[in-house]
Amino acid sequence: MRGVFRLVSSGRRDVEGGRQLRIWNLRAFHFPTKKKYSVEVNPGPASSSTGLAECVSNSSFSWSDSLFIDLPQDTTQLDVTFRIHQKRTIGHWTKPIYEQTQTLSSLSPPNQQSIRVLAFKIPAPDFSPDATMSVTISIVSSMEAARIASQEARDRANQISGHALPSTIDVVDTLSSARDNAQPIYEAVYPFLDKIQAFVEVVDKVSELHPYAKIAWSVMSFGYKVLKNQKETDDDMNSLLDTMDDVYTFLLASEPLHKIEAHKDVARRLIEQTRECGFFIQHYAKDKSLAVRTVKNLSGTVKKNIKSFQDSFQNLKAEFLGTAAINTEIVVIRVWELQQSAFENIVLQDIPFIDASFQTEKQCHPETRTGVIDNIARWANRPISTDGSVPRIFWLRGVAGSGKSAISHSIAHRFDQTKRLGCSFFFPENLENANKKRGPRLTAEYVVRNVVTGLSNLIDQFRKSVVDKATQRELRQTDSITRQFEELFRDPSADVQFVGPFLIVIDGLDKIPTGSTRTTLLGILAKRLGELPPNFRFLISSTPDHDIKEAFDKCGYLQSFDLQSLDSSEALRDVTTYVNSRLAEEIDAGRFTPEDVTALVERTESHFWYAAAACDYILEDAAGGTLYERWTYMKSLDDWNGILKLSQRYRAIFDHIFRLTIDDPRLARYRLIMGRIMTLFDPLDTEGLIALIPKDQFPHALLDFLGPLFIGTFEPSAKLEPFHSSLRTFVLDKGRSKIYHIDKATQHHQLTCATLQAMSARPIANGHPPVDSLDDLRSHLLYACRFWGYHLKETIYDKEVEQELVKWSSTDHNQLRWLRILNHMRKLAEARALVTHMISWDQANTPLMTDHAVVLVSGERLQEFIDHHQINETVLSLPEPIVFPVPIQGIAAAAA
Repeated sequence: MRGVFRLVSSGRRDVEGGRQLRIWNLRAFHFPTKKKYSVEVNPGPASSSTGLAECVSNSSFSWSDSLFIDLPQDTTQLDVTFRIHQKRTIGHWTKPIYEQTQTLSSLSPPNQQSIRVLAFKIPAPDFSPDATMSVTISIVSSMEAARIASQEARDRANQISGHALPSTIDVVDTLSSARDNAQPIYEAVYPFLDKIQAFVEVVDKVSELHPYAKIAWSVMSFGYKVLKNQKETDDDMNSLLDTMDDVYTFLLASEPLHKIEAHKDVARRLIEQTRECGFFIQHYAKDKSLAVRTVKNLSGTVKKNIKSFQDSFQNLKAEFLGTAAINTEIVVIRVWELQQSAFENIVLQDIPFIDASFQTEKQCHPETRTGVIDNIARWANRPISTDGSVPRIFWLRGVAGSGKSAISHSIAHRFDQTKRLGCSFFFPENLENANKKRGPRLTAEYVVRNVVTGLSNLIDQFRKSVVDKATQRELRQTDSITRQFEELFRDPSADVQFVGPFLIVIDGLDKIPTGSTRTTLLGILAKRLGELPPNFRFLISSTPDHDIKEAFDKCGYLQSFDLQSLDSSEALRDVTTYVNSRLAEEIDAGRFTPEDVTALVERTESHFWYAAAACDYILEDAAGGTLYERWTYMKSLDDWNGILKLSQRYRAIFDHIFRLTIDDPRLARYRLIMGRIMTLFDPLDTEGLIALIPKDQFPHALLDFLGPLFIGTFEPSAKLEPFHSSLRTFVLDKGRSKIYHIDKATQHHQLTCATLQAMSARPIANGHPPVDSLDDLRSHLLYACRFWGYHLKETIYDKEVEQELVKWSSTDHNQLRWLRILNHMRKLAEARALVTHMISWDQANTPLMTDHAVVLVSGERLQEFIDHHQINETVLSLPEPIVFPVPIQGIAAAAA
């Protein structure tokens, strides 16, 4: 039975401004029946009380309207006292049978999230031990308070006249964090969501519960969101909502969960059950046929399932109280069907299957990559929609060893725990070596078959449909991925009405050898998943290989995330957490200091695989050595390639991408382009890099395939650089990289010519060079102006180099332009070192040079200019125009 707050105003309400404390959704559970109660609320100096409400059964009852109390602008804390009175006889009230004072602190402005749920146990005489009361409070503006009060008055009037209006309470969309005020929903929904949100905060410190609790809240909010178009529900659904509200109110009034170890398992199952109820409600609201079935009494499915949910919640509450040791099984409704049918297993067992599922021990550390994992979980749990608003694929991409697989293992484990994992398929890091060691070869042909087997083991109705359709043994064992998808997956799915989402994880898609089967599988993933029911979500993780990127670029139902886009501070924090966890015992024993952790993390460059390999080496229990000695040895090395056994790993990656042989005509292009990247003193974006490569080398023929090894391959304006500095060390060491070796001296020679050409390639109008604007300068020219001298320093004499150097230095306009660009860049302080390298190179190679004097005079003139202006690290720019201290003459003439 619902009562009404009787407001006792604490003063004039200023509707134009100010803020109000709103007290609403006051509910009581398990009070003695057939008695009437009133609640007195004393917020500070104000006082008010509810109307009467009678408890006619052992279910909940509530007072529906809101109470508003003025809050002075400077109020940040308020004591609110709640007193429960019981009516004994006509005109006679007992003294308070219960009193609770709550201190509300950090009172938020109305424009911030300020909703809180308070829950109390009621230890009153003659009351049940699980009697509880809950109330929702929030801060609203005075204008909003007036609107709500007016709406509630209209609702009461319409209820009295027999015409119910929709409620104005909103549902929070957890993905957008914005309320849709235009979406009406049940009066009790939002306060109940507040209870779940409050429960999320309660378990915030319980790492194994918190992520699941957030998902449960998200799913429930979506469940109510899809109910917005439904004007009414049946009594069974209302009863289920009351049961859930009762249980959460009781838990919020109980001992904090993180203090009682025995409660954690019950809380976990409660969270899982709440999530499943959310999926049930979403489907219930969308499937109109369910209402027809219920009315015609053709099946007891809906009523039976609601009763199962209620029993589960009540049993979980009993377990929490310690009054029963039930170990309640979570009710999971995966499909709607009229009746279950028995069938033979032999047909399903005839579909080839290979073990490639997730491994618990390969998950992320619990406190790392939490943001990415939560983001993926929210995507996978979004409401089922046929309008394409929820992408079917989440593509998690990143360079080799960036932690994609660990995240995929974590997600697969989480959804397996919640019985929502349809299948997980993990290709090993080195697929070729793995296939040599195992029986059946792990190939792309197993992916769809494993998915079909996994779903069949999870969902009986899907299993029955597969068996009904796969009557031919030839179909069950076909290697055709297209037939597997169409006849074993798509067609059987069409006969099943699924409830809630099912996640399918495919990790290491890039490990599949290139060829027709890889192309076919990519085509199905990128183009044909829309033929499946929208319940299926695919998490796919891989390096951004060219063919994968090309296929997914054309996919219309994809959401992607690049691990390299993580904030650097977040990546650094995650790797630090990981290292601290791996070396915890050594740190506690004093054998590894916080300073050592910092030094190790810096060397990892926030790269998880590198950190894992380093920790493995340090913790290696090798005879004759100690941890301290291994770490001391590591600190003394500039290069960890050898001790971390990186060479074999890098060669495997290079073989997978390039597959070069000594007589391969592509080898020259590889060495030229890879050499450019690895020899640059500062990374360039793709456009700048291409400008330093001869056009006839078709640089995109190789650059488009560097996604697994380099950061910046997706964004043309991003700098292209190795995912870890150890990669550069690998390719420059011939003993390690072998055929993939890059000769550094050759590259310095080529880059010297390329940078000098870039600085000389400028048209001259009316005898004067144009004045460059820094915004108009391309990245390769900026690079050339800063680093040409450093490449020259590393270059042995070559006639081509001399010719390019003479061409640049014998033209006054080129030197003026170079100085102007350095001036624009505020890098004039670097000019002296560049000129010094030019003079030194000229002097060292004088006997071999034809135009030695031209280069020398040019260098001396520039040096004189630098000395005249006292250019050093404190002089970063000069006023325009730049003028030499002596009359400018042609350098060639002066040399003559």
